[in-house]
Amino acid sequence: KQIVVDALQEIKGHEIAEIRFTGCAEQPLFDAFILCSATSTTQAEALCDNVMRRVYEKKPIEPAHFEGRDQAQWILIDYFDLVVHIFLEEKRRFYDVEGLWNDADIRLYEEPVTMNTNN
Repeated sequence: KQIVVDALQEIKGHEIAEIRFTGCAEQPLFDAFILCSATSTTQAEALCDNVMRRVYEKKPIEPAHFEGRDQAQWILIDYFDLVVHIFLEEKRRFYDVEGLWNDADIRLYEEPVTMNTNN
């Protein structure tokens, strides 16, 4: 999971959250979702590419399935027990995945702090 989060943070994905389904009333086929917001389709594509590249570098596995990269408004990358969702901001608000799974354990990741080196 941390590989995915790091890959998303590298490309400045924001509002990164992990939804863990252990202990939910209805247990889905996967253990967790990682969600991320993008400000543009270009950034969403870059986030997708970076996640797939970084995961493959660390653990040479391909996703079982991925979709949505062509329009890049909601990209889904299925790594079997972990599913990554990259949304444009307005699509994430509209679909409210966190609200659909409100009985799950949700962890929010801090936005990385960038230092301004120009004085």
